[in-house]
Amino acid sequence: MEIFAYKGLTEFDDWTKKNEEYMKLNNMSKELMRKKLAMLLLCEMYAGKTEGKLTYKSISKSLNLPELEVEVFLQESMDYGIIDVKMDQLDETVVIMYLLL
Repeated sequence: MEIFAYKGLTEFDDWTKKNEEYMKLNNMSKELMRKKLAMLLLCEMYAGKTEGKLTYKSISKSLNLPELEVEVFLQESMDYGIIDVKMDQLDETVVIMYLLL
């Protein structure tokens, strides 16, 4: 729980490597947990912005995602109802219209 509240994806990846057996015993999905943590971190990134735009590059770097996967990740986040975004594919920027915190 501390990782979700205070840490990032690197710490999460380190923890899951050390606790693979624990995760299996408790039916914990690393992929699902990582995706949800990334969504929380996206919300945190946006909350800290003053101009209201995020770039694909900044999202990619912060979430350790290939830039080509940023749009898919944003769509999944919208499907969960966490955010609503407008994506500018030419400028590779994102404006978050709605954010569930």
